[in-house]
Parts: sequence; C-alpha cells; structure tokens
Amino acid sequence: MSRPPSPGPAASLEAWLDYISAQHPAQIALGLDRVREVMGRMMSNRKIIESMKADGMGVDWEELRALSGASMIGRPPIAAYLVQKKIVKTRQLAFDRFIGKGKPYYHPKTCISLQEGVRLIQRSGGLAVIAHPMSLFVSWTRLRALFPEWKELGVDGVEAWHPTARRGESVEVRLLIQHPMETGFRRESDGRAVPMNVVNTVTCRYAGAEVFRAELGSGVSANPYLAFWIVAEASGEVSVDWIDDAGERGSVKKDVMTGDSCKLGRGDR
Repeated sequence: MSRPPSPGPAASLEAWLDYISAQHPAQIALGLDRVREVMGRMMSNRKIIESMKADGMGVDWEELRALSGASMIGRPPIAAYLVQKKIVKTRQLAFDRFIGKGKPYYHPKTCISLQEGVRLIQRSGGLAVIAHPMSLFVSWTRLRALFPEWKELGVDGVEAWHPTARRGESVEVRLLIQHPMETGFRRESDGRAVPMNVVNTVTCRYAGAEVFRAELGSGVSANPYLAFWIVAEASGEVSVDWIDDAGERGSVKKDVMTGDSCKLGRGDR
C-alpha cells in the first residue's frame, strides 16, 4: 500500500490526488480527474501576478513562490507580496484596490458543482458536510431555503454552532447593541445640540437569576459590544436587557441546554 505524502507545504496537490487515486481507484478515478482539471484553474492565481506584470507593476510569480514558501498560493500571500514590493501599504489595500472581488486583477475561481462534490465524497466513503455556512454571506431567509436543496442533493450535514454546553462549562455571551450612544456634544447641521442619550444599563439573567450587569456612560462608542462568561449549571434561558436615557428598551433571549454531549448522525440532516 502506498504511503500518503508528508504533511506540510512540500506535499503538492498532485501528490495527494495520486495517493487518493491509489486508495480508491474504481470509485473516484473520474471524480479526481475532474478535481485535477478544476484545481488547475483554481490555482490560476498566477494570472493575477501575470496580469500585473504585463501592466508593468514589477512583480514576478517565481519570486512570489520563493518568498512565500507555499505550494499553493492564494490571494492573501499575494496581498502580502504586494505590501513587500511597496505597491500598497497594507494587505487590505491590496484587496480594496487590486485583487478583491470585482477589482482590476481579480480572477474568479472555477469550482466543481455541489452535486459533483457530494457524489465524489460519498463514493470514497466520506460524509458530505457544508462547512462554514455563514461564509456564504446569504440572508437567514435564503440560508433556510438552502437546507431542503442541500438535502435533495444528498448533503449529509451542515457545520453548525448550537447553544449546547456540558454542565459546569463556561459559555461566552457576546452582545452587539445597535445604538448611536449620543454624548450630548454633537450638533445638527443647523447648530442644534443632539441630546445625550446612551445605553446606561445592560443586565443578563440566566435561568431567572441576574448574572451580569454593566452600567455604561458617554465614553462608550456607538454600537457597543460586550462579551462576558457564564457557567452553564443547568438548562435555562439566557436573557439580556438594556435601557437607554430616553427610556427605550431592548432585549434578546437564547436557550442554553446542558448535557454530556451532542451527536449528529447521517439521519439528522
């Protein structure tokens, strides 16, 4: 039996595909040919550098490879390279001006379809799971509509965050309050002062008992972000309430379930 490639940058994609082909010659040979074809295009970030070089920007693909030391170069290493070449001052500027989506040197990826990916994974004995669903940047309504579509395509699961904790485990509560936090010093265009109005009190209750309280003032910026920890002693509701100087109130609630573990099976799609 062949041995897998050594981990790390030295292991090329082609070496891994050759290894996988040897382990599953019948099941996924055609699928791996498709992966090779597509990955060859996905690795075409080289086109970004070639396009820049053609425009006289003083960059070189082989130099980038030597500096990065990576076998597969994506846009973040390219952004770092542009900073090093003093073409931009920060990596973010590289994306904003040159290589971000819709920018002059952006080259979109070509991917295999979800259906192809699911079939390839399942034929090799794996489970097809949607990873990082929030990175799809779709609305909650659209995300909810995608679930039956994924199920119809045979997807086995979705990576998910859930409010389950082991008894006695610490759980982080994170809160972002959308509020202008007016200090009283700002003025309208006509010179009128905007009255002071800040979120002055934030309280958190867990299973009915107050576990956290914060008193805020005018020194806190707009849209305050708070994070704190509670100990999950038992299943119960976590509620966070706030009130501002004008008497406006806000509230959010979430159930926390305690247990020894949470397991998802193939049938829990």
